[in-house]
Amino acid sequence: MHEWSIAAGIVGSLASLQKERNAKVRKVEVGVGQLSGIDVDTLRYALCSLGDTEGLKGVDYSVTINEGRFKCLKCGHEWNFNESREYLKEISKETCGVEEPDGLESPLHFFPQLITVFLKCPKCGSSDIDVIGGMDTVIEGAILEGR
Repeated sequence: MHEWSIAAGIVGSLASLQKERNAKVRKVEVGVGQLSGIDVDTLRYALCSLGDTEGLKGVDYSVTINEGRFKCLKCGHEWNFNESREYLKEISKETCGVEEPDGLESPLHFFPQLITVFLKCPKCGSSDIDVIGGMDTVIEGAILEGR
């Protein structure tokens, strides 16, 4: 559901930009953090639907996933989410899975910001981890055409 509020913020920013520059937005690149919990298809649909009501009809929305990245605060090692995927899949479901109709679901599905609770540095084993990428949703670029 938060995809709609994020889309509303993006559309509002684009409508303002369009008005300020007296130009038509043609294409927008949106980056969605892999760890943000945002459903890309829902966000894309919300952008198109809300954009149509704000003078952004026909805008090409390109939505890409920005990789989740971590840094160990003890040894400085950096790694990406995919390197931790199997470890997280087993640990989080076994230790505190949330019962869903299809089986256990990872709590990270509901609260992605908890990821550092489950991670350990693959190099030194420390739990002192920081998320350095992949949590945000941002407008990465826009192409405008003069009116």
